[in-house]
Amino acid sequence: MGCIHTNCILQIHVQLHYDEINSNTYQLHSESLDDIIQRHEEFLKYHGIKLNPNNRKLPYLYATPKIHKNPTKFRFITSGKSTSLTQLSIAVGLCLQRGLRVAKNDSKYSRNDFYVIDSNVDVLDFMFNSNLCSGRKDITTFDFSTLYTSISHDQLKVNLCNFVNRIFDIKGKSYIVCNLYNKCAYFSDCNKISKSCVVFNKSDLIECLEFLIDNSFVIFDNRVYKQVVGIPMSTNSGPHIAYIYLH
Repeated sequence: MGCIHTNCILQIHVQLHYDEINSNTYQLHSESLDDIIQRHEEFLKYHGIKLNPNNRKLPYLYATPKIHKNPTKFRFITSGKSTSLTQLSIAVGLCLQRGLRVAKNDSKYSRNDFYVIDSNVDVLDFMFNSNLCSGRKDITTFDFSTLYTSISHDQLKVNLCNFVNRIFDIKGKSYIVCNLYNKCAYFSDCNKISKSCVVFNKSDLIECLEFLIDNSFVIFDNRVYKQVVGIPMSTNSGPHIAYIYLH
């Protein structure tokens, strides 16, 4: 009985993957795996990043159950660790994280246009301050059911371009420097930096963002698929990209 039950679960799991990969989110891609990796390597080299030999592969697709849903649904995730664009995604993600802090702290913009909480400090401060105000007895939270898989690439690129232009204008600097060793980023007028850093100007960062969006590939059933709607989950820059899309 145990073997039969396990086999049924596996069959359902495989069928769910086939249903997802055949949806309008993905398209079968004709370019070979080797050609894709080579193209990624050349792009990284152009932007000062040497592809790690262990990263010469594309991500695969897996699913985790949403057991809190009735009926149970699945969340499909791209394995973004140690793939051909992981290093670029890390660098871009650090730059976007820094950019979000810049925009959030800028006096010309309200904190109310930021939807993601960085830590429990904001929550605790809100609850403490709300307890001092009469009439506030309830707190309501919201979530998106299909944010990552429903984002239009064209609109996403527009939003990201506007955001990058905005943060560079706020800082008044020519470059943003990403320190891959210390996992941080900062704005600078100097592009002469150490080997552990990657430097982007405004155009470079926008180009890298668009490249990540246009090169969202997964391997499934020994074939290459391209994600044409939404952005992959579980990549380093993914949460920041989704956040900026909303922002």
